Amino acid sequence: MQIKHISRCSQCAYVNPDEAVRCGMCGTRLASAYREYKKRKEKGWNYEKSIVRGNMDKAVAYGTAVWERELFRVVPIMIAVSVLGFILAGLNDAFAITPGAQIIWILVDFYFISVIVAGFHRGFIDAVRDRRLEPGRIVASGFTDSLKVMAVLIPALVFIAVLSILIYLWAQMLGMADTSEGSSTSTIGSIFSFLMVIFLFVIIIFPGFVWLTGYISLAVCRVIDRRAMPHTAAIWAISKIARHNWSFMGQVFTQLLMQAIGLAICFVGLFGTIPQMGIQNVAMYEWIRLHGPDADEY
Repeated sequence: MQIKHISRCSQCAYVNPDEAVRCGMCGTRLASAYREYKKRKEKGWNYEKSIVRGNMDKAVAYGTAVWERELFRVVPIMIAVSVLGFILAGLNDAFAITPGAQIIWILVDFYFISVIVAGFHRGFIDAVRDRRLEPGRIVASGFTDSLKVMAVLIPALVFIAVLSILIYLWAQMLGMADTSEGSSTSTIGSIFSFLMVIFLFVIIIFPGFVWLTGYISLAVCRVIDRRAMPHTAAIWAISKIARHNWSFMGQVFTQLLMQAIGLAICFVGLFGTIPQMGIQNVAMYEWIRLHGPDADEY
């Protein structure tokens, strides 16, 4: 079967001559693929058409096509990670008895999550750049980039904590309204509760989820892909979210519907919909970093 070297480097995305074996920018050995790669390059969804010369919608559609192509490779990895997660949860229940032990296991869980996030994003970046998923490369990147990813995730945890406090205060206000006596007061309390629900979802929860999803995807990709420091990656991600806020809103709304469908299929569908969301977000990252006044050079 004919082997072809992929000209676009999966490490730095630099475009090399078709006959090149190593990347002329970073020296990474170029990945090899079967002749189907040439067919994808000439027709259908491909990196050059959808990301380099396309818009964000085309980039997301390209991410969906990549997810369909890599689905049967990603799902076993998701199942393996889920099994490890259940084992870790069992260890938490067994050993996190004292407050000190609980703090230690929280840190262990945070590190384990960072390894997973780093590894999956490395694999998704490779897949978007037409490199076949390599479990060894995913695991190695998960451990080598985990500390930077932990630093990137800390602002996201702070944001989640603030959002949780707001939701708690909202629940307390609803409880106070429900305990009001009198029919007229109860009616006013119900209207007030309904308005609070709408306000909380439209102004805080949904935009907060959009910003959180966009921040994690962009900042983690920047740390892994460009080897940026966590604080510079965080600033870069926040600036891009501010510029493309409304585009993120539409994309995340669609992704929420897909996650709801995954939940409806007895949670099994999440093994497919979570990687779909991840690959789509990485495709958006690729488009964002290549377009705009401060775009990457290649």
